[in-house]
Amino acid sequence: MKKRVISVAFLAVLFSFQAKAQNDTLSENYKKQKLKIEEINFVSSYYKQDGNNSAVTGGVGTEKLTDVATTLEVILSKKDKKNNVHSFDLSLGVDSYTSAS
Repeated sequence: MKKRVISVAFLAVLFSFQAKAQNDTLSENYKKQKLKIEEINFVSSYYKQDGNNSAVTGGVGTEKLTDVATTLEVILSKKDKKNNVHSFDLSLGVDSYTSAS
């Protein structure tokens, strides 16, 4: 039992010497960069259908339908230390579809 305790204590001491905190020099070299807006896209669509437009026209009711869709897309970018461009794409969309038969 003593050998196990000594072994665990030895490993704990060994790993504590290996573990180091972050250097302050890393935070001095870091530069904050703002994201740059590359594109802003606003896309909207509207579709309306009335009457008998399907292949099968039997039955009771109408074939009216309406589809409204809106999407907003924002593309942001930034460069890293090696001048590589990283893009971030944010997209939000709403779609409303009504149909009756």
